[in-house]
Amino acid sequence: MRRRARHSRRLGNEQALGYLIGEKLLNYLRASGSRSDWAEKIPLFAEEIKRIFTDEELKTYFATTTRVGSAAHVATDGEYELMREAGMFDDDVISGAADAILFERARALLLGAARGSQ
Repeated sequence: MRRRARHSRRLGNEQALGYLIGEKLLNYLRASGSRSDWAEKIPLFAEEIKRIFTDEELKTYFATTTRVGSAAHVATDGEYELMREAGMFDDDVISGAADAILFERARALLLGAARGSQ
């Protein structure tokens, strides 16, 4: 039973982190380039994420995440691939590079440069 509880918590954390970081925080970072009101909210939002999750949980999320966005944290690999093949996502090199840059900014914001690379 304890193993199942840890497994459920881990899956719950993965989905929660996917939503909070891979979707919401990245959207805040995206919008902050053109909207100062969004930029002002980023530190508070990041602090709340750090209050909820441990450094280890954050490190694991950043080390294991392979996709971001609204469907990334709720779809299985197979479901996500079907949606991608159907053209539901911007799936080009430029979008991928922009997401990678935002993902790294989020990692640095939540873990810091030294903490995240350990």
